[in-house]
Amino acid sequence: MKTISFYLLLLFAGSVLLGNHTVHAQSGNYFAGLYAGYNNTTGSQNTHVGEGAGSDNQTGSYNASFGFQAGVTNETGTDNTYIGAKSGTNTYSGSYKWYKYIFGKL
Repeated sequence: MKTISFYLLLLFAGSVLLGNHTVHAQSGNYFAGLYAGYNNTTGSQNTHVGEGAGSDNQTGSYNASFGFQAGVTNETGTDNTYIGAKSGTNTYSGSYKWYKYIFGKL
């Protein structure tokens, strides 16, 4: 039996939401992936791509997360960049920083 995944595309207040459980968007956000940007409440101009990317972000703006659970714990930080799976784990706040995770090294 062939399984068909359901993906949701929403255009909301200038935001693009693609994937299951991508909700709670403010203006100018782009979320793609399961739970990407899930807890966003007032954050704007964020880009989160990958399963769980930026999922704990609530009020932070101008963040970019690319990869599985990249920037997952950032809640209030702004102007941060997370590249690679689980990059920036355990960073709850802070601004103007970048995090990478390549070949098992932080």
